[in-house]
Amino acid sequence: MHVGGLTIVSRMLGIVREILQANFLGVGIMSDAFITAFRIPNFLRKVFAEGAVTSSFVPHIVGLTKFGKKKAAATLMTLAFIVFEGTVLILCVGVFLWPNAIIKFMAPGFGEQQVAHAIPMLRIMFPFIFFISSCALFSGALQAVNHFLIPALGPVLLNIVFISTLLLCIKFKFSPLVLCAGVLVGGATKLIARIIAFWWEGLSFGPINREGFKDLAIVLKRFMPCLLSAGIVEINLFIDSMIGSYLPRGGITLLYYAYRFLLMPISIFSLALSTVLLPHYSRVALYAKKRLSFYMLETTKVVLWMTLPAALYLAYSAEPIFSTLMLRGRGTPDQISMAAMLLIIFTTSLPFLCVNRTLLSMYYALHDTWTPTWVTIIATVSNGIGNVIGIHLWGAQGIAISTVVSGLITTGLFVTLLHKKHKIILYPGNVGKFLSKYLLQVALGTAAFLVLHKSSLALVAKTPLHNFFLHDLGYWIISLPLFAGVMGILLLTRKWFGIAPYFLDHSKVQ
Repeated sequence: MHVGGLTIVSRMLGIVREILQANFLGVGIMSDAFITAFRIPNFLRKVFAEGAVTSSFVPHIVGLTKFGKKKAAATLMTLAFIVFEGTVLILCVGVFLWPNAIIKFMAPGFGEQQVAHAIPMLRIMFPFIFFISSCALFSGALQAVNHFLIPALGPVLLNIVFISTLLLCIKFKFSPLVLCAGVLVGGATKLIARIIAFWWEGLSFGPINREGFKDLAIVLKRFMPCLLSAGIVEINLFIDSMIGSYLPRGGITLLYYAYRFLLMPISIFSLALSTVLLPHYSRVALYAKKRLSFYMLETTKVVLWMTLPAALYLAYSAEPIFSTLMLRGRGTPDQISMAAMLLIIFTTSLPFLCVNRTLLSMYYALHDTWTPTWVTIIATVSNGIGNVIGIHLWGAQGIAISTVVSGLITTGLFVTLLHKKHKIILYPGNVGKFLSKYLLQVALGTAAFLVLHKSSLALVAKTPLHNFFLHDLGYWIISLPLFAGVMGILLLTRKWFGIAPYFLDHSKVQ
């Protein structure tokens, strides 16, 4: 429960962070430069650190810990730290020496002014990946002993530092380079918290020996395919950013802000769930592999239960999100309209992207890293082709559509190959029955929400505060409690409709 709770807090702080960032940087050359410079270490964080390192490291260290091989786990921790963090330090040196080439590769459509702004930002922020990749190793060791609190607290600490830096930058009109330094401090804060938890749990580094190299070889064998498959969403966003650099100034910023709001439910629902499920699936795969079919079914149900209403609410609230929060006073009406449309397009992929995260955890628990790698390659190629076609036909909207299609392809291939290669039983009839009942419940809940929301807005329109409630922050005083109330009703009345996802009634994974 604390994983989901802290993730919710982190995402809420993330919204505040993005609002302040938009207020500080606006929509244009400076925002495009910062987002691109930050995306490079952030991309490596999600693909390399929290993706490949975690996905290849956690299942093996869980196995060692489960069989009482604590000394072997400590030795693996030592070797993994030397190899992975040594690699990251070499990358940091390379980026510091050749930032111009990296920016031009990441954003080939950037003009000289955008590149000039991005280079110093990249030099300052890139060491962020060292702190975060170190965090991933410490988190893996903590997850192996079922300690999830501090890893879940890390993003909260990062956002607090980020927000504090933004407030200082806005108040004292500091350079964006000060914000870049704040990102670095936030990463260091996350790492310090994990180190403290690591020692608190009695964990340690161990002496290097021959058996440790064998364990490291197993991890590295899985690492390379994980490098692609674990960061499938980020790889596609990387491609989106490259192609998006040819959009008019501010185009990358609008794509980024639209997708950031989609990431809120992804982080709350699928990342928190997949973080807990990876070590759980790893144990189930060792002792009761046939149970994985049941868990895949029930995980899919609970993900759909959470994401369908969230997707509908995001799509409905897309325009107010940007007119009253993100771009208020900083964006033109056309930019607000475009950002809202991009968010609406992205929300159609929300259930599939969340399911993909949990399916990846199952592949890694089965020690199969190559299958998701090939799926990732297929999805990435299709996204790249779709982006090129989409940007010529529909501009930024074409890039968003391509990302959605890529997510759908990934889900189809993941499910099909789990069934064919690992004999995971599929229950399409069961999922169909669940959806038929749940869609009826969601339809009734949506109707109730719309009636109450429209009625509330009509009432406040007649008051002296109508501008505050219709076109300012007051909109959310009405909207968010109503949505939370509807979600509560869906939860309380689910059994009336014959809906009982396993993980809603058994919140603690054993």
